[in-house]
Amino acid sequence: PAGKLSQAQFALDASRDVIAEYNDYFGVPYPLPKLDNVAAPGGSQFFSAMENWGAIFTFEYALLLDPAVSSVSDKQGVFSIAAHEIAHQWFGNLVTMAWWDDLWLNEGFATWMEGRTTRKLHPEWDLNNVDAALTSRGAMGRDAMVTTHPIVQHVATVEQASQAFDGITYGKGAAVIGMFEDYVGADAWRNGVRSYLRAH
Repeated sequence: PAGKLSQAQFALDASRDVIAEYNDYFGVPYPLPKLDNVAAPGGSQFFSAMENWGAIFTFEYALLLDPAVSSVSDKQGVFSIAAHEIAHQWFGNLVTMAWWDDLWLNEGFATWMEGRTTRKLHPEWDLNNVDAALTSRGAMGRDAMVTTHPIVQHVATVEQASQAFDGITYGKGAAVIGMFEDYVGADAWRNGVRSYLRAH
C-alpha cells in the first residue's frame, strides 16, 4: 500500500531468510523466479493470510510493522505467519494431497515448519520448545472434546472441506509430525521429508 513500504521490510527480510532455510532443509529449491507477498486491507476471523503458488496474500495487520512502535511479539507474529505461508509453497503447492481427506499433511507440515523455523532463525526470542508444547497441548485439548475427529477425515462436500480447516488439522497435524521426527530422529526425518517432496 502507498506510503507503507518501510513497514514491509521486516516481512521481506523474514521471507528471504525463510526461503533460504527451506531450500536447505527440503533439499528442493523454491522453483519459481519470485514469490510475491501482497498486503491487503481488511481482515478475517478465520485466517491472516492465504498462500497461492508464487503469491501470498496477507492482511496488512499480519504483514506490515511500524519499526518505531512494533514489539517483539509483533515481529514473532509476522515471522510465524510468513514461515507458515511460505512452507505451503512446498506443502500444498509444489506437493499437493490427492484429496481434502489428507489436508493435515499441508497444514500440519506448514504449522510444524513454522515453529521449527522460528526457533532456528530467531533463537534470541528464546522460544525453545514452548511453541511446540503449546501446539501439542492445544491439540490434546481439542482432541479431548466431543467435537474431535481424526486428522485424516472423509471429505465429500464443500462444507466438509471448509470445516476441515480447524485446530485438529493444524495443531494435531503438527504435533503428530513432531512425534514422528522425535521417534525416528531429526536426520532420518529430514531425509524422509526430502524423499517425500522428490517423489511427489
